[in-house]
Formats: sequence, C-alpha cells, structure tokens
Amino acid sequence: MPEWETLLWVFFGIVMTAVTVGGIVAMRYMSAENRRYSAEGKLWHSLAQAGRPVEGVIRNVRMHPSNMTRGGSAGQTVCALVFDVDYTDNAGTVHATSIHDLRRGRPGVAVSSAAQGDPPAL
Repeated sequence: MPEWETLLWVFFGIVMTAVTVGGIVAMRYMSAENRRYSAEGKLWHSLAQAGRPVEGVIRNVRMHPSNMTRGGSAGQTVCALVFDVDYTDNAGTVHATSIHDLRRGRPGVAVSSAAQGDPPAL
C-alpha cells in the first residue's frame, strides 16, 4: 500500500472518530437539556394544579438558546420556551422568575390583556 494511501486512511480514521465523539457529546447534551426542561415543565404544571392561582405579567418569551425543537409531519411540534414573569405574592412583594417549558404545537403562548396597551398577563 502506498504511503499516501496509508496517510489518507489515517486522516479518515481521525475525522470519523472526531465526528463520532462530537455526535455522542451533542446527543448527551440534548437529552440532558430535554430532561431538565421536561422536569421543570412538569413541576410548574403540578404547582399550577396544587398552588394558589396568581396573575403575572410576562416580560419576555424567548426560545431556548440552542433552539431546541422537535420536528413533526407539519413542522415543529415541540418548542422549548423560556417565560420571564413578574408576579406578586400574598404580602404584595413583586418577584421575577423564569419558567422553562416545552410547548406542543406552534410556538406561542395564550395571553390575555385587561385593556388595550397593557402588558400581557398570564
């Protein structure tokens, strides 16, 4: 086997190893992020069922920094969103929090507004 062919196979082996390792790292990261978002979404949904209803103001709705989505037959079926929300507790103190959630369907959120021009409320 000529020397150039040996070098070509060595280069191919190095590239394929790097691609395989990169794919494994990416899959581990994506599955960990998916578990984290799913767990936090379930927590917020369980709190919504067991907790005191509260109204808050959505300051910001954004997609996950890594643009986490799952494809479907009619486009993206699940989208990771982050809601930045301001809410008031029983003592009247205003708090800010971020809610991570996986939304089914098209990205969006159902909001209501008391009057035109008011910020959207939960």
